[in-house]
Amino acid sequence: MKKGGKENTGRENLSVAAIGEVLFDEFPCCRWLGGAPFNFIYHINKLLGQGYFISKVGSDSSGDEIIEKMAGSSIPRDFVEKDPLHPTGAATVKVDKNGDPCFTIVENCAYDFIKVSSETREFVSKNASMLYFGSLAQRNPVSRDAIRSLWGLNIKYFCDINIRQHYYDKEIVTSSLKASNVLKVNLSELELIYELLYGGLFEMDSAALRLMEEFHIELLCVTMGADGAALYKGNEKDSYKASLSQIADTVGAGDAYSAILAIGYLHGWPIKRINGIATEFASGVCQIEGALPKDDDFYTDFKMLIGR
Repeated sequence: MKKGGKENTGRENLSVAAIGEVLFDEFPCCRWLGGAPFNFIYHINKLLGQGYFISKVGSDSSGDEIIEKMAGSSIPRDFVEKDPLHPTGAATVKVDKNGDPCFTIVENCAYDFIKVSSETREFVSKNASMLYFGSLAQRNPVSRDAIRSLWGLNIKYFCDINIRQHYYDKEIVTSSLKASNVLKVNLSELELIYELLYGGLFEMDSAALRLMEEFHIELLCVTMGADGAALYKGNEKDSYKASLSQIADTVGAGDAYSAILAIGYLHGWPIKRINGIATEFASGVCQIEGALPKDDDFYTDFKMLIGR
């Protein structure tokens, strides 16, 4: 599949679409709205004001809550359908001693049955500069087909490989990499992908470069938790580690990084600038409970940094 992409015509014209899961993360003490594609587009909309989300929620109170949240955050609701047969997505989350989340994800949720109309495909083709997608929503063939129906347009593609439980296989990973201009993984996911595709001795730099070369990936990020992130472009590499004084939890940190990564890529920033701002933004999310800030003031400094 040939990877296309509109030329950057100025930051005011850039918009991003995302397709995939939206769900509630159920913690022992509380519940937070989440799902990597939703978290990503929430940040995109707060930072750029130009984000579209394609998904499905249940005809239930949780689905109503998500629609209300989108309305309150000025995220267009045109492409989020209600499913009368399947419940809104949910995941049980336990946080380990390091603050890292462990997920148990409910199956056969509304987001497993996303469908994309010809009108939606045409809208994305005409209005989006980039489409974000992940691997989790491809666990069900219905949503997998919906996601892939949006591949091959003259736009850029951002893939966030979210390895969750058993919801991946070699075909999903390989097809997603082939479709991607930008790839984000964490270190353990990179190692798992390398073992899945190649086997043998794993080394982060060589694994990243091999994936970029084989799948024609322009920009690849490896997040490493408290050790920051490494960002690769061609033969360039940048490493950045933020100083964290306090961690509430790490839920959604990678999605926050992805939002800045997408913005920086579309604006043609140097990788050092992208990695620095993205890592600091992600570290800010680590200092709040849940994946999404409750106060829009959280975004003020970062909007200045990206020129909004």
